[in-house]
Parts: sequence; structure tokens; C-alpha cells
Amino acid sequence: MTTIVCMDLNSHAGFSRVPGRFKELGAKVYGVGLEEGLLLKTVALDGRLRFPVPKDSPNFGMLATNMYNVAKQWNPDFVLIGDEILLRNFLEIRKRMIEVSASLRAKEKMVVDLLDQTLMDYESYTRIGQMVHLEKSGFPVPEYCAIESYDEVPAAYNKLGGTAYFKLSFESAGMGLAKLESKKDLDTAFDSFLEFGAKPDKDAPAILQAEVEGKEYVVSFAALKGELLGYVVIDVLERTYETGPSSVVKSVYRPDWEKPIEKLVRSMNFSGFGGLDVIESNTDELPFVIEVNARATHTLPYSKYLGVDLIGRFYEAISGDVNNVMGLEKTAISDKICAVFPQELYRDINSPYVKEAVFDVPWEDPLLMVGLLDQAGNIAPYYRQAYSSLLSEDKD
Repeated sequence: MTTIVCMDLNSHAGFSRVPGRFKELGAKVYGVGLEEGLLLKTVALDGRLRFPVPKDSPNFGMLATNMYNVAKQWNPDFVLIGDEILLRNFLEIRKRMIEVSASLRAKEKMVVDLLDQTLMDYESYTRIGQMVHLEKSGFPVPEYCAIESYDEVPAAYNKLGGTAYFKLSFESAGMGLAKLESKKDLDTAFDSFLEFGAKPDKDAPAILQAEVEGKEYVVSFAALKGELLGYVVIDVLERTYETGPSSVVKSVYRPDWEKPIEKLVRSMNFSGFGGLDVIESNTDELPFVIEVNARATHTLPYSKYLGVDLIGRFYEAISGDVNNVMGLEKTAISDKICAVFPQELYRDINSPYVKEAVFDVPWEDPLLMVGLLDQAGNIAPYYRQAYSSLLSEDKD
């Protein structure tokens, strides 16, 4: 039986739904995360490992020990890492272990082997490294400057001019992102980053990226060992907030994007799930790619409604039927509109999409459902009544 391990130090709503989808397909699924996090609430898990420390103070020894326990206890076919904090820490752990590889014990070699199976090379997770891979693939990218310290931003902004976006490495979902529309923005743009100690450096440079005009789409894809298994191009109809996650989506058909996406995942030797944020200026040309997400996007569980079941294809490929998956069309289109639970409730408690679109509520997973609703934080009284058997009376 295929075994999948999901790891998350944040409460990513979409990622918390991934174990349930793998469970439906017949996999054994295990979770590693924080006690109070969404991931460990799902009933789909066959077992759990809990991080004993807060997410903002990870300890290398603890992380390495947890990865060893994952390898020894569960012997997974694949580990999915759902957030950038874990990705960066595991990349550093692997680097340090490889540097002393001659003296590694069997226990530590097991950790390195599992991390090698799970992770790409370090540069493929940085903003600059991703821009290089995109340029190799044939996708156009906006003009950008590499930033190794905040002191370099003014000169870079003067070079680009106009509206530009500052993007830290190892951040996503609007975090580590600042929009600069004038020189005045430079005075306050990075205040929130400095509050939590986020900054660019030589090993993980940020980029300052020029704005591109056009229609924005999101691409969600699955790959295994550098081979593209499928992708969905998503039109975002609504977002929770301007730079936040999408809350209402539909698919569009872009078969001509297949070749550059194939080249991209091959260049990165990508395995797992990822995404692209793109701007299409002309339907007769390839879009500008403004961002690569080297982890599962939050709309991944909805791909089965949007034309291509990405989780299903990955499960089939990792279970040994990769040739069958490779013979399928890489993309397709669906006429369905999906309202993402619970993001669309967070955006608009009275949204008509909740009744008119696909609204996949995990009724079979009550603890996770309650956790997702609590995360949304603004459930109206009539929703409380609908969920009265699952929500306690003292919730606001």
C-alpha cells in the first residue's frame, strides 16, 4: 500500500484537505505538525507526530529527529511538505548533514536519504533560482533585480521605475510581499517584515520585480522525478483579500502551456505539487510567470472538479503506474465553478457562490471542518445554525 506523509507547521487550509483525498484513493496517510494545527485534526490520518515547540522557533535537532521517526516508523513512498518554514529548515539540515557525510551514522543517513527523495536543490526554492529555471523553460519573466539586503532596494527601484513588487524567498500567500508604487513606499514597505525578522540575504535573496499588465491566472501542477503528470489553469474570480488566496475559481484551457511547464519541472527535477502565478497579456503568446510556488497550492484538492485530478494522478504514479499517467492528456477543462471552503465564507459570508458553485465542505471530517470554520472567523448566525451539531455554543 502506498504511504504518504504530510508535514505542516502552519494551518494551511487547503493542505489540511490533502490527506483526505489520498485516503479516498486508498493510501495510508500520516501527518506531522503542531498539536493545534489544522493538519492533525483530520480523521484521514493513520498516525500523527506532533511538534513540541512553537512554529516560530524550530529546532534543527528536533526536526531531524522527527524526520528520522517518519522514515523508521512509516517508511513513506513520499513526504509532502506544506510550508516554507519547514522547507528552508530541512534544506539546511540536509546541507549540514551532507557536509559531514563521511561521519554520518545510519540514523542520520536515513534522514538524508528521505530528504533527498523529498527536496529539490536549494536554489530551486529561492526567488532567483526559480527565475533561472523559468527562463530555461521558455516562459517570459518580468524585469527583476536580485536583492540581498534592504539597503539595495532604493537603487533597484530607481532602475525599474513605476510599480514593482518586493518578494522575499521562502514566503507565500501574500507574506513577504510588498507593493511599491512610489519612492515614498520605501519608508514603510518593510516594517511588517522587520517585526518578524524576515530579511533577504546572500543564500536566499529577494527580488524586486516590475509590474506586468494583463490577466492573472494560477497554474496548479503535479510532477514526479521531473516528469509532468498534469496541470490545471485556474481563473481566480474572487480572492479573500488583494494579495491573498483565491476563494472562487474556475478552469481555463491552455494546452499550449504544456511544453514550457514540462521543461520547467524537468529543469527543477520537481516531485510533488506546485503552482505558478502568471500574467497573460496576449492569448497568442506565453504568459509572464511572476511567481513559482514549490509546494501544494491551496486549491489543489479542487483540481478534481477543474478538469484534471492532480492528486489522483500523483497517487497513481507514485504507486507504480507512472506510464499510464504519462499517457494521459496533461490538461483539460471543466465548466464547474468552485467556491473554496472556508475562504469564500471569510471573503463574503453572504456569497451567492456558496449555493451556486461547487462548495466542498468536509462533512465527513467534523473536527477539521470546525477548525476550518474557526479559522475563517466570521461565521454568520445562520451558518452556526446549520452546523449546530458540530459547533459549540460558546463560539463567537
